[in-house]
Amino acid sequence: MIRIALVAALVAACNLGIGSDPSSERSACAPGHGRLSASSGCFVAQAAITIDGTTADWAGVPAIAVAPACLAPPCDGLTPVAVSVAAGSDDAVPDLFVQASFGAPPPRSDPSVRVVLQLAAAPAVRPATAGSDELVANASGEVFEKNGYVITRATPYRFAWTADGFEAAIDGLWSTFQGAGLVTVAVERASGSAWVDVAPTPPLAACWGYRSGSDALPESACEQVPR
Repeated sequence: MIRIALVAALVAACNLGIGSDPSSERSACAPGHGRLSASSGCFVAQAAITIDGTTADWAGVPAIAVAPACLAPPCDGLTPVAVSVAAGSDDAVPDLFVQASFGAPPPRSDPSVRVVLQLAAAPAVRPATAGSDELVANASGEVFEKNGYVITRATPYRFAWTADGFEAAIDGLWSTFQGAGLVTVAVERASGSAWVDVAPTPPLAACWGYRSGSDALPESACEQVPR
């Protein structure tokens, strides 16, 4: 009877995920994310952000430290040092908010330099999606592109320069990758008729929507890949 009881206890423990099965272990949330509950995925903070050039309303949003390589010197003042990602308060189709800091005044008045906020597919979360959305800004203004095509009949974004970078929001209804994607902030310099990367950040996993309901993201959304 003792042996039976012990076996039963071990089986119950396995069923509860208590044991050494590595597949039952959860990896940590990606930088800038937190797990909402024991049964939910990792998401960025929801915050009331106003795109107005001031950053006090970002105080409760974790900053993700980045250290991109300088690909096209000189890079002084053109290298992003931190990126913050947040979600709007609309749980149905939330907007994506991104703030980037360069640790120096941004290139807002130099037409030969531009910053690019790129949103691409996250294969681990949305394997059937592809393409990219880009918000491009420099001294001449901003442009929003979907898969390389400029959107002119609508303005699916909000953008403002800050003291040391920029803040932007992408309308949740316009995002190709609603709820999850890979965010990259790049600085580019004009080279003839082309633009070359100066210092792009690595793609940052971002899960900002669909916390519950029929379209809820999987529990493993925006977790770090175990090493």
